[in-house]
Amino acid sequence: MSISTELIQNDNWFSLLYESNASAIKIKEKYDFIYSSIGIVLVSKEVVKFGKDGLVLNKLFVENYDMSQKTYDDLLTLGNTLKEEFNKKPIGYVYDSKNILFAKMTYKISLEDFYVDYPKLGNAYFKINNVESANNQAFSLEKIEANNFSKSLLKEIVLQYPDRTVAFLNLADVDWKLNTKEDAKKNYKTYISLMKSQNKDLSKIPQRVYDRIK
Repeated sequence: MSISTELIQNDNWFSLLYESNASAIKIKEKYDFIYSSIGIVLVSKEVVKFGKDGLVLNKLFVENYDMSQKTYDDLLTLGNTLKEEFNKKPIGYVYDSKNILFAKMTYKISLEDFYVDYPKLGNAYFKINNVESANNQAFSLEKIEANNFSKSLLKEIVLQYPDRTVAFLNLADVDWKLNTKEDAKKNYKTYISLMKSQNKDLSKIPQRVYDRIK
């Protein structure tokens, strides 16, 4: 099998893109990594398959995956139990690190253009159908210092579930770590407001929230 490899670099993260066109089904695999205080950490894996039956797109977030002494064959096994559904439209399924489906991505582009252009695509319509898993995944991303990835997911959560109180706290914490402190203060204040309007126990509001909105 002939496989090509491409390195995609960004400020504090990078991706490895593998592509195989040796069979009737063309395959692209993208692995996203970050540089953190504990070294290089694998964040997620995306698999795209394109053939006569349509297109498959699965995205799997990964947690606590030790990259030491791992090979490409080891990476291939990640997500190999996920359901593969060929679609006639570019639709993708997003799974958390426990293999729980929590969101769907939909693109307005032809299947062939999607595969050719991937991963340089426009924004997808991102629909969360399991907010609990989505929020837990965002929190897990923050813990491994994948703050930009966490923020992207949390912004979708608060947009689609504006009453999700804890998501505003998580988003504010991530904003604070990313040094976008005005956004952090705004989200901390929204968090406090929701705690009050939903009659939640205000004693559970962390002290850092009050300290950071001063």
